[in-house]
Amino acid sequence: MMHPDWKAKTTIKELVDGLMGNVGPRPPEGLRHDVEDAIQRAIEISKQKSAPNVHDDWLRAIDEALVVAHIGVANPDDTYEQAKAKLDNFIGFHVDVATDPAVNGGWKLVPMPATQENGDAS
Repeated sequence: MMHPDWKAKTTIKELVDGLMGNVGPRPPEGLRHDVEDAIQRAIEISKQKSAPNVHDDWLRAIDEALVVAHIGVANPDDTYEQAKAKLDNFIGFHVDVATDPAVNGGWKLVPMPATQENGDAS
């Protein structure tokens, strides 16, 4: 895909002329027509295929994570509050797993006194 800041300064004819100059003094019969057709098809295909929608990719990734955690599905028509509640549940699920000694390898959260190394401001 061409960068939007670049300006296409050549026409298909100019591009084909440049390519044909590299073929030699006597290019095979019909080559010019085949090259022009190929360039035209490439231009048409590039116009048909749009860049992937980032929003759709994020929604699909979040949906997959919610489904795997058995929390629900991400719907494109969810309100902000619904989407936030699902994400809160998803994050809470992972916090619960990380802090539950039955599933985290037996580790327990233990309060630690604040020190300068771990963020005590005094």
